[in-house]
Amino acid sequence: MRWKAHEISRLKMILETEQGHSLHSMAKLAQQKLKNRSVLSISHKLRELVSKQELQVDNVEIDGVTYPATVLSGYVHVKIDESGYQLLHHYIWKQKNGDIPRGYHIHHIDNNRANNDLNNLMLLTAEDHQRLHHASKPAESAIFFWYMQDKNLWEDYLVYREAIIEVFPFPED
Repeated sequence: MRWKAHEISRLKMILETEQGHSLHSMAKLAQQKLKNRSVLSISHKLRELVSKQELQVDNVEIDGVTYPATVLSGYVHVKIDESGYQLLHHYIWKQKNGDIPRGYHIHHIDNNRANNDLNNLMLLTAEDHQRLHHASKPAESAIFFWYMQDKNLWEDYLVYREAIIEVFPFPED
């Protein structure tokens, strides 16, 4: 289901008025008005809007040096040298803390992928990182997601899932 202009306007208004809140809490707020959208799909759209809003430049300044940058999937990628682009949050973490151990991820504490300040980054095991992001969501495998995306059924599934959750809510942790 395509996003309508009034839905995008509502999301932009929430981004402006609720700046101090997490994307997830803003998505919950938006879902009260956009009943045909799931919190998950709203979160994804908000993340996309935040990335576009905050990253309208083609470069990033790090320690007084300007580097070419781009945004892919809401993450900032920066070209530090000729080896190609790398994730900005990984680069910043490595500069201050050394290599990221195998099996670990760097988590954005405020869930804002555009906020790559070292104070907003946290080292987590891959398992803990997944658990953190999926704590309140039913288990849905990547294969299922890709299949539904491939068949253009993901948005319909999210609407269906939200209707089921309204009738049979998941228990709170």
